[in-house]
Amino acid sequence: MPCARMAGITLRPTDPMTAPFRSPVMPHQMLLSAAFPTQFGSKPITYAEKSRQNDGLQFGGLFTCVFTTADQVKSQMAPADFRTMIETHIDAK
Repeated sequence: MPCARMAGITLRPTDPMTAPFRSPVMPHQMLLSAAFPTQFGSKPITYAEKSRQNDGLQFGGLFTCVFTTADQVKSQMAPADFRTMIETHIDAK
C-alpha cells in the first residue's frame, strides 16, 4: 500500500506500518494527528506520526518509505522539487 502518490511517483513503505496503541481511540471524540519528516536520504524518507485525543498520546510511530516509479515499483531518487520542499521541515527529534 503506498504512503503517498504524486504524478507518476509513489512512496512505498519499506517496513510493515504498525503504530502501537497506548490507549483506546474513542470514535465520538476528535483525533488529532501530526506527521513530520525526521530523515531524508537519496531515495527513502522517514517520518514520525503522533495521534492525540483528550490531551493524551493514543498512538504514534516512525515510518520509512522509498520513492518508486509508480508503474514499475522500482526505487528512484527523490525528486529535487519535493526534496527542497520537505528538507525545511525535517525535525531531528
